[in-house]
Amino acid sequence: MNLNKVLTALSKPISPDIFKNILPTVSLESGEYHFYKLTRVSIAEEQSSRQSLENIFSVISGLGLNGVYILEGDEYGVSLYFGLVRNFSRISAPMTAKLAAEMILKPSFEGNFFGSELVELDDQNKIVDSLKNYSHVGLLQGAVGDQGEGEALKYQSVDTIINIMMGKQFALSITYSPLQPSEIDEIENGLHDAFKQLSLLAKNSLQLGKNNSANASSSTNKSHSDGRNNSIAINSGSSDAKNHGKTTKNSEDVSETGGDSHTISKGATYTAGSNHSDTQGSSTSLSKTLGASETLSLEVINPQAKKWASYIEDVLLPRVDYGRSRGLFVSSISLFTKSNPTLLALGNSCKSIFSGNSNNCYPLQLVTISNSQQAVHAAQQFQIPIADVEKKQVSSPQYKMNHWLKSRCIIDKKSLMLGAVYSTKELSLVAGIPQDEVAGIALEPKITFGLNPPYITEKSDRLTLGSLVKNSHVCEGHPVAINKKELNKHVFIAGATGNGKTTTCKYLLAESKLPFLVIEPAKTEYRELITEYDDLLVFTIGREDLAPMRLNPLALLPNETISNRIDTIKAAFMASFDMEAAIPQIFEAALYKCYENLDWNLCYSKYMGVQETAIYPILSDLSAEIDKEVERQNFDERLKKDYIASIKSRLQGLMVGAKGQMLNCTQTIDFDALLDKRVVIELEEIRNNQEKSLLMGFVITNLMQAVKNRHEKDSSFRHLTLIEEAHRLLANPSIAASSNEKLGVEIFADMLAEIRKYGEGLIIVDQIPNKLMPEVIKSTNTKIIHKLIAKDDKDAVGNGMALNEQQQNYLSQLDVGHAVIFSQGWRQSVQVKINPGSANTVPDRKLVISKIKSEYAKFSYEILKRIEDVEYSFTTWQALLESNVLPAYENVISYGFDNSEKKMDLANKINVLADQNINLRWVSHFIAANVYFEQNNDELPDWQEAVHVMLEAVKEQQPFSLQQYNLDQSKRRKIVCLD
Repeated sequence: MNLNKVLTALSKPISPDIFKNILPTVSLESGEYHFYKLTRVSIAEEQSSRQSLENIFSVISGLGLNGVYILEGDEYGVSLYFGLVRNFSRISAPMTAKLAAEMILKPSFEGNFFGSELVELDDQNKIVDSLKNYSHVGLLQGAVGDQGEGEALKYQSVDTIINIMMGKQFALSITYSPLQPSEIDEIENGLHDAFKQLSLLAKNSLQLGKNNSANASSSTNKSHSDGRNNSIAINSGSSDAKNHGKTTKNSEDVSETGGDSHTISKGATYTAGSNHSDTQGSSTSLSKTLGASETLSLEVINPQAKKWASYIEDVLLPRVDYGRSRGLFVSSISLFTKSNPTLLALGNSCKSIFSGNSNNCYPLQLVTISNSQQAVHAAQQFQIPIADVEKKQVSSPQYKMNHWLKSRCIIDKKSLMLGAVYSTKELSLVAGIPQDEVAGIALEPKITFGLNPPYITEKSDRLTLGSLVKNSHVCEGHPVAINKKELNKHVFIAGATGNGKTTTCKYLLAESKLPFLVIEPAKTEYRELITEYDDLLVFTIGREDLAPMRLNPLALLPNETISNRIDTIKAAFMASFDMEAAIPQIFEAALYKCYENLDWNLCYSKYMGVQETAIYPILSDLSAEIDKEVERQNFDERLKKDYIASIKSRLQGLMVGAKGQMLNCTQTIDFDALLDKRVVIELEEIRNNQEKSLLMGFVITNLMQAVKNRHEKDSSFRHLTLIEEAHRLLANPSIAASSNEKLGVEIFADMLAEIRKYGEGLIIVDQIPNKLMPEVIKSTNTKIIHKLIAKDDKDAVGNGMALNEQQQNYLSQLDVGHAVIFSQGWRQSVQVKINPGSANTVPDRKLVISKIKSEYAKFSYEILKRIEDVEYSFTTWQALLESNVLPAYENVISYGFDNSEKKMDLANKINVLADQNINLRWVSHFIAANVYFEQNNDELPDWQEAVHVMLEAVKEQQPFSLQQYNLDQSKRRKIVCLD
């Protein structure tokens, strides 16, 4: 083999002619490929990223499929895809590309890059088809090199490619085909042979020698010897011998011979003598030698052979050895663009970044293959181009060595794969992932939360909230739960709008299996639960046409004292309105006077009047008493006017329209009955934020007393109350806030903190935690925090959840539906993906409205039946509610009996009901019960008779006057004014 020819061939650039004889590639069919798009990546540092990628490539190496990496860019950013495709150079694979991608590629990637997200493509053909749109195609041939570690790694990453190509249309496709053990052995043996031969060629030695010498010597020797010898010898001896023999022969010519011999010898020798010798001598010798020697050594080095031998020893053999255990691939780097300048820019950038700094004898070279149809088709089908080579040429040792040194692979001893042999280490360099966030791929910081929340052994006590999240990776098999028994220690839920806060609330209510009451100030989302619960009752405050509520804030509940009611009502006003100076004191004095005027014993909270049923003051009584109380205080005229105007302006807004219908009445809904139901109270129609806060305070006041009463009867009673936008009532007072406002908020905060001992659990919900009183957050046992943006909001919750600064900052990056949770007894906060339950299903609006009306009708009918005997059925009651006869009646009262238009509308509705066999007497009862109803009031029959006569007059178009009935209105608190 002529090694010099090999070295000459190695030094030549790659010729495009090598791609002229590419074997045809079969087109991929649907199901033979499967891709995922990387939308989010979570990494810690470059080195760990490379190692993680190596793990992924190593897993893929045993599948018999081609791995594919595609970085595609356009004017909007980049997209990064990972996938598996069928390998046509292999006969078969143990599983399909789709199954391998789902079962191995995706889990392996997400396991090595916790927090990253691979999204399965809806249209798998998109990737294959997109590559056909590029007119300029090139291949990078050669080997990659590592630039080193540390700071240098930043500049040898895919980030640099993305930055250079930003805004351009391109695709960088890397196909990597795993090598079989036999192919790895062949490459390694070939490299060993090449190393031996190149080592011999790398260095030759030559030696030349010359030697001259001369010798001269002389010698003289003298000797003398004298010797004498005398000896005497005497010998004597005798001998005696006898022999005997016999031979016998028979007729069969068989003979037999036998004999014996005996010899005796005797002898003796005697010797005696003497010897004497005398020798003398002398010797003289002289010698002389002269010599000279010369040696010449010559070493001849072949630098090219030495370089390649060193390259084999230091790079190629270690690469094969590393790849034998981690995975060795033939990899092809394809470049796709829509213009030649863009192709050159992409190719030269890749060469510069991935070829390395040194010790790369065969760096990357760009070869344009746009004119090679078979080569382009192979690249589009994610296959390694295979050159058709003559058998004689392939079997040539010189040909094999040439391509082994170029990191190429010959398969089946007949075909040349035009790709480079890379281990997982080199592959992780070129098929890398961004280290910084780029347009199209979000960077997820690696923030660690706790992973070991306490396990609740008793299944019945376990309220599973969702699945544990580790670095944004959802661990579906690891549920996170809180203890149902600790719900009465209160829950705080926070999060910006649209991040799953309401979904969490709905799920928590559903999983608790407890009756609940929701106070919803601004939205109508919880009414959707009516399709899930048969007993959900919705009250629409401000909408009298749907499901109105009646609540007299001054009416006492059983076992409640006047002082308690007045203190809580005053606190509600102070927390909601700015009540400066002496206004709270005036307010309190007027309230006491209202009860006193109606024959209440203020000390014992007992009604001492003549009525069978206690009569409570209403807001109009309070408004009238304010004038008198201010007069009693002897303020000067200016203060009188200021105080009266300030207080009455607040009260007047509560006594008109729908708010007046709700509040300025004697009746109060039965809160004890509500405790056994699931209830939603909507305040969306109340636009004034201060009045919303006040109404929330009124509801909570009645709820707390009802809960106390129920707990006295049943100590095991459990109930939940969810307060949305809790800062409206429990606001963190500003520095400029008055002391009265601060006091009002503190009173309610203390009340809510203490209610847990009665079995009541509060779920405090807010999207702006910083607006809440800090004590409210601190006093909650369980905290569930969704995405928060503002730093002050994150600080407000972070200290109470043992969050460090990084964890607090990460709250701004939580995914929708993810939350950070902390509860009593937990060592650390954990990140959880909340189970959505059925919250993502939005029911039909008309169906929801229909069910709201239906459930409201059922509830009101049950209350009515509890009070008196009802002649008609629930079906009739429901028809009356849906007929809108009540609003039509109120319009006649409001506009006057002379308004013919309103009277005609009422007459039409009465006739429609008559067509449904609902008689006028029932209509009269229905209106009287809804408008004038007061439990055990003796005047109810009289009012019912008056309504009946009025309806008849309307129907027959006859005149009517209410005054003829001479009803005592001084003790009646009517919703509408009847003049």
